Amino acid sequence: MPFQTSEAVPCTPASEAQPRSTSSRMRQSAKPRAPRSLEPAFGSLEKNALPASCHTRESIGKTRWAHGTMLMATVLIATSFPVVASIAGAMDSVVLTLLRFALASLLFLPLVALRYRLEVIPNWRSLVRYAALSAPLVGFFLAMFEALRTTTAVNSGALFTFGPSFAALFAVGLTT
Repeated sequence: MPFQTSEAVPCTPASEAQPRSTSSRMRQSAKPRAPRSLEPAFGSLEKNALPASCHTRESIGKTRWAHGTMLMATVLIATSFPVVASIAGAMDSVVLTLLRFALASLLFLPLVALRYRLEVIPNWRSLVRYAALSAPLVGFFLAMFEALRTTTAVNSGALFTFGPSFAALFAVGLTT
């Protein structure tokens, strides 16, 4: 029964579980030693895995949902480059961005209204905050539409894949 849960079994990785009895030498060593390889530092998947009793239908369903939505987002982003490349030469990038956000707003309005029960129209202060939050995304699409006038969809997609690397570099630069 792989989906059975039990109150007696704690859902912690095996590497974090405390041993039943520890020697006095282990208790006194406060300074951890540096690992010789990545294997001891991070452990193997089997060592850090949760017990089978911790994997419930709900957690597996959430994991599948998360993986499915990430895959869907990747497919939607990947298909946007060739589609936009075919349209970018015919329309101005500002008009194309306006149409994209207007269409997205119309498509998501019923979902947002049903889920969050929007009964009040946002005030000006809230609208300014929403505009500030969306400004980087608008800038990205303006730049993408303008770039697709002069380059290919493959080149744009290749540059887009470097986004996580640039984010990591900025994060390291900001934290050091």
